[in-house]
Amino acid sequence: MKNLTIIALFLLLQLSSYTQSWYVKDVGIGILDMSEYSKELKIVQRSNYWSKNDICNFKLLTDTEKTFATWIVGPPIKDFLNNKGQPALLCEYVITYPDKSKEKFGPFGFFEPGFSILIINPSTKLIGKWKIDYYIIDRDTGERRQVATRYFTLSE
Repeated sequence: MKNLTIIALFLLLQLSSYTQSWYVKDVGIGILDMSEYSKELKIVQRSNYWSKNDICNFKLLTDTEKTFATWIVGPPIKDFLNNKGQPALLCEYVITYPDKSKEKFGPFGFFEPGFSILIINPSTKLIGKWKIDYYIIDRDTGERRQVATRYFTLSE
């Protein structure tokens, strides 16, 4: 019985270690080139200050697939597989808009290289300071851990 308890504790520690050992390589807000979005994170421009005109000008370029988004980058998903061979971690975003309302997005999976993206539509909410909280979630246990927070300001 004692050995069974030790094994059970070891397995629990192993499962929860996914969220504890995962780390952030990069987090940002900006314009992404989405031409090969599932294979490579192509950052065109990052900033903490954006105008709606700047964002619209990028979207109006005819020969590109650019969009306004936020991203989080960690290790490749192959480094964090569960016992079933599935990616062990998911990503969730919580946006706090300038009017203090909140909206949750996800959970979403990570692309194989280890990044997740969320397209932001700035025309639907207010001008002002935005806050984005980034979470990872263990697929098997549901354990949720905040791993980053970023702010950006949207102007006319």
